[in-house]
Amino acid sequence: MLRRLMFVVMLLLVAVLFATQYTRTITEKIEVYHDGLAIITRQEKITGEDLPKFYSEYYKQLLQDEKSFNAFLYEATKEYYFLYGTTPGFSVKDIKFSADKTFTATIVMKVPGFVRYDKDKNRFVIARKGFENNEKLADLLLPKYFEDQIEQNIFIASFLKSEKNSLVTERTVELVLPEGSTLE
Repeated sequence: MLRRLMFVVMLLLVAVLFATQYTRTITEKIEVYHDGLAIITRQEKITGEDLPKFYSEYYKQLLQDEKSFNAFLYEATKEYYFLYGTTPGFSVKDIKFSADKTFTATIVMKVPGFVRYDKDKNRFVIARKGFENNEKLADLLLPKYFEDQIEQNIFIASFLKSEKNSLVTERTVELVLPEGSTLE
């Protein structure tokens, strides 16, 4: 019995020693203006030994190649479209990144139509997909959303190259409303 217990403890110890946990922190600041425009500043930080190097090479490539940048733009804006019903725009000059021991990328995006005026309620509301009122829209978008999530997980798993390794993502969103606005 003692041998089995020691074997299990040694096996767990080996698994922990050879597993790597990467950390990714995403911070978004959404500044909303009265005309419906929003400026989203998205900052992504990645720690670890290998993953920051990988992200650095990826960002260098997309800043140099128009086809890579367009693919990145499409993927990066997909999530915002699902959440808010509008697509942010940005260009190569709106991306800044640095890579030392930690990779940091900052993207500044302009989102037209983020806020819209609701005449019935006589107030501004954040434009978002109305899944509760339009079943066809939900039927079309939800499979695309889950496909996006699966693609992200496949990308992460292919880099990590092992089920022992993991990527922990922490996300923070700060919403800055125009002066005099309130949340309901």
